[in-house]
Order: sequence, then structure tokens, then C-alpha cells
Amino acid sequence: MKNMPNNLINKNIDPIAEARKSEKFQQYSEDVMPRIRLAVEVYNSRNAMGLSQQALAKEINSTQKVISKVENGEMNLGIELLNRFVGKLNFNSDNLARVFNCGQAYFVITAATKKGETKNKSIMIATGESSSPLLGVMLDSNDINTNK
Repeated sequence: MKNMPNNLINKNIDPIAEARKSEKFQQYSEDVMPRIRLAVEVYNSRNAMGLSQQALAKEINSTQKVISKVENGEMNLGIELLNRFVGKLNFNSDNLARVFNCGQAYFVITAATKKGETKNKSIMIATGESSSPLLGVMLDSNDINTNK
């Protein structure tokens, strides 16, 4: 400590508080929050279902290392892997609304019959007072007009 400048020795400075003032820190925190919220949802849902990381990995055709990275907020998921998590862990609109911080989410599901074949169409509408963009997922978009 003898070689350190006096202004760095001040013990009253909180380094975390100083870091939080940084614009880069604030941007990084904002960017990482969806991964952290997804980590919490995956972890809680997996434990509630009594699955180990390895068992969940097998169920979604992945690896235990991937599950660990997701649960630690270290991985940005692609839509396909996210979809496998959603399917296996039975995520609903509330889970996804928490992950993407978009308030209450609703699913509207309709079915249409065409020549004896049933086609399911769904659209997810999310509303909220957050600064995050609204979440929207649509299947069979040719028949659904969302510009109303």
C-alpha cells in the first residue's frame, strides 16, 4: 500500500457504488437482465418439476453444461433453444412476461378448419408499462391481421 496514491487509499469509497455511476455499467446491467430473469425462471421451474440439470438437458436435447450456463445467466439463447425450454418447463405467458419484463401477457388461440384439417393459430399479446418492447409471437401470420 505504500506505493498507492493517497486518493486510492480512501476507505470511504464504495467501489460498487462508483461502478454503478458508469454509463457502461448501466448499459451492461440493462442488457443482462433478461438473461438473469430467464435463469431464475428456468432454475425455479426445473426444481419444481424435480429435474436435475442433466435430466432437463436430456429432455430438451441439450447438455448439462448448457443448462448450467443458462441458469447462471451466462448464455444468450437462440429462439429454438428457448422454445425447447418453454415446452419442457411448461412456461406460460406469466413466465415469459417476467423474463422479458413486459407486464401482463395474454395468449389468444384460435383454430380454423380447412378441408378437414385443423390449423392452430396463436398470437401472443403483451402489455405493460415497462420500457422494454412489447413481446409478440405469431404463427400462421397469413391469416391473422395484427394491424388493427
